Parts: sequence; structure tokens; C-alpha cells
Amino acid sequence: MIRLMLPALGLSLCVSAAAVGQEGLVSGPQKDTNLPGPCEVFNINGDVYKDRFHCQVCEHGFDPGVMVFAKEPLPGRDAAFNGLARGLEKAIAENKEFRLHAFMAVLSPQFRSSVTGDGAKDREEIIKEVKAREELLARLRDRAAKLEMKQVILGCTTAAGPKTYDLNPRAEVTIIFYQKLRVIENYAFGPGEMTQEHVDMIVANVTKKLREKPAVK
Repeated sequence: MIRLMLPALGLSLCVSAAAVGQEGLVSGPQKDTNLPGPCEVFNINGDVYKDRFHCQVCEHGFDPGVMVFAKEPLPGRDAAFNGLARGLEKAIAENKEFRLHAFMAVLSPQFRSSVTGDGAKDREEIIKEVKAREELLARLRDRAAKLEMKQVILGCTTAAGPKTYDLNPRAEVTIIFYQKLRVIENYAFGPGEMTQEHVDMIVANVTKKLREKPAVK
């Protein structure tokens, strides 16, 4: 009886993970579609592209990856965000043979500037804008350090995100698992919806799907 229950339990976990966050909220490129193009964001950490704009999708090519677009979590309400960062770090470490990579891009109105094309024009507003942006980057650097983000890249971009990715402004978090530039899974969460349970299911599903395919040579 137990032998019969175990496969069913595994199937249930997979189905639950695939359905998480998808009820009524569509954000970003959807499952079984190609990624719409490069995804250049400002990298907060990383050995090579720290404090520079860089496209992680372009760098890793056909390798499997997880991209996360999330509004900056408020202090005291960031447990799921932090849990996702830790979960992805662990998944990368445990699946080196598959060359999995991940990056988390914080969406923020405080990142606007002349570079992003929506910066202020008035001198006083520019000064306020620069101060707000530097404070944002300082917070993100501190978060990356506290979470010991070594392999997961923490990035930052405008509130709307990359234009071609069609992120839903109502989504607090959009998670896209892809391989060979094609979306394998898409998860979208509204404000306060994502929990550690969701995070655990998503990371487990990413690992499961990776291991369904031969390791990258």
C-alpha cells in the first residue's frame, strides 16, 4: 500500500508546484514559449559583473536558469524572498553537473535614471533621484552580503522590468525557470502571496525537472 502511495505523493507535489501562483495572475513569458530576448539588469554582486549592467541570460546561453523579478521586499516581510535566494543557492550547489544558474532582479521605481530612460530633468529632482538610487543599491548590497549570495546574482532594474518581458505590475514576484532559452515553468505571485512552502515546492520542482534530463557535458 505504501509503495502505491509514494508515486502518487510525488505526482501530487509536482502538480502542486506547477500550479503555484498561477491562478488569475499572468506575468512574464509563459510556459512553453521562448524567452523574449536579453535581460540586462544592474548586477549587485558577482565576481565579474558586479556594479555593472549585464545580461545573465546572454552569458549562460542554453544552460538552465531561474530568473526572478520581485518588488523590493519590506523589512520584516522578506522571509519568502530570502528563502528563495537560499533555496536557489542550494539548488545550484547541488546540481553543478547541470550548470544551473539563477538571478533575482529587484524591480524598483528608485532605480530610474537617464540611463534607464525615465530619469528626472529638474536639477533638484535629479539630486533626490541619485540619493534614492544610492540608498536602494546600498540596501541591496547589504542584503546580498547578509544572505551570502555567492552564485545567485542579485540585480536591480526599473519598476516595470525589461520591456519585452511583459511583467504584470500587480505581480509582487515572477519566477521563470527556463532551459535552451525556452520557458519550462512560470510562477507569479500577488502581494504577500508567496510563502516558504511555495518556495520549497518551486525549488524542488526545478531540481526534479533538471534531473529528468541528461547532465550537460
